Amino acid sequence: MLSTELKLFTNEAELKKAEAELLLEFPQIGSEKEGFLAVAEAEQIFPFPIKRTYWVYGCPDGMKRGGHAHHDLHQILICVAGEVLVTLHDGLNEYNFTLNRPTIGLHQKPMFWGDLTYNQDAVLLVLASEHYLAEDYIRDYQEFLKIATQNYTNSKFKIQNSK
Repeated sequence: MLSTELKLFTNEAELKKAEAELLLEFPQIGSEKEGFLAVAEAEQIFPFPIKRTYWVYGCPDGMKRGGHAHHDLHQILICVAGEVLVTLHDGLNEYNFTLNRPTIGLHQKPMFWGDLTYNQDAVLLVLASEHYLAEDYIRDYQEFLKIATQNYTNSKFKIQNSK
């Protein structure tokens, strides 16, 4: 079961707006008898071209990873096995997601700080909009907050209810 919790928002409408902005659902084909296939075609579902793919696996139970934001990089996080708890911060709001279905992708936008906690069996597939670039990372949370709050009025840094 996918669970989504949005902290600091006071009404259900704001929660639904954030879910619509950040969550992607992939079509699936198959049955319990024969298994399933999830489908994601680049121009049809992703809000950006994919230039890099990587996956995280073999983490000890409760392992915390992430702890950074990106200036320009977009990512889609897909937990293809196990469970990953994801907390995203945009400088003002905190968004909490439990990823545990391979048919759900979470869009981590630029200037969203991400903290991830893995269970022992988790495999997280990440689809990124750019090749690795060290200069794109913001690894200091206080620096991130400073940048995010200074630029929060810029539409790319907040939930818009459009992709």
